[in-house]
Amino acid sequence: MDARDQVNNWCVGQIIDINSETQTVTVHFDGWSDKYNVELPKKTSKIAPFRSYSRGYTGQQKVALRTGWSINQTTFVMLETRIKEII
Repeated sequence: MDARDQVNNWCVGQIIDINSETQTVTVHFDGWSDKYNVELPKKTSKIAPFRSYSRGYTGQQKVALRTGWSINQTTFVMLETRIKEII
């Protein structure tokens, strides 16, 4: 999804928590640490469908932080073999 960050830029984000008591969602921005997570009302103009406003990579430029990525050993070996074949 797209979401506005603390400085009002549209970034790629992911809802990581929904609080039905306060009617808010917590958004984690792709490529940024958790300290940049924001809590927004469920009904806000700061949330939009994926790529409605964001373009390209919207995370940190120098040190991108990616969480939630996992790869099993079999897939890793297959990808490593393919990369070696290409090189």
